[in-house]
Amino acid sequence: MAEDPTRMTERLDYPGYLAKLEGLVREKETGTLFAKTDDNHLVVAVVRDGAIVSLAHGPKRGADAIGLVKQMGHAEVRVDPNAIAYGNKPLPPTDEILASLRSAVAVSASAGVGGLNTAEVRSVLCELLTDYLGPAAPIICDEKMAALGPTVSPAAVDLAVRELAEEIDDEQEAGQFQQLARQRLKPGG
Repeated sequence: MAEDPTRMTERLDYPGYLAKLEGLVREKETGTLFAKTDDNHLVVAVVRDGAIVSLAHGPKRGADAIGLVKQMGHAEVRVDPNAIAYGNKPLPPTDEILASLRSAVAVSASAGVGGLNTAEVRSVLCELLTDYLGPAAPIICDEKMAALGPTVSPAAVDLAVRELAEEIDDEQEAGQFQQLARQRLKPGG
């Protein structure tokens, strides 16, 4: 018996995800593009007759989700041929959404040595912060990292490390967190 194509997933990076979404729009398709990110967030893009009609990333819906989608690293992605509305927050026109999502790829490609991938930084910091704060760490980490774009400068990473360290009550543990975070985020570290 052949596998149901609506259940088949493929692992894609952000540019691959964006290419898949652009393909649905270009071909005037109808369907729902599901992506489960490495940090266990669900990204849902609903396309109806080539127009993006619904967008969600975790708890964010509509235009509020665009910034978070741009931070996606890798994800398990699948397309369901049904267009299932997912949230009813207003969205900008499809071409504006795609232009905004494309800007993350352009910034990432031009960042070179000076920029760090936000999704990777977030993953390292949240994993490390969990050792100090337990299950609340990803929520706190998401709040602190939400304002960052797809790439961040070393100075922005340093600021994020200091702000997250402030969430740790024990001063010695906060210092240890900062030291470990900087060590793990060093190129080649």
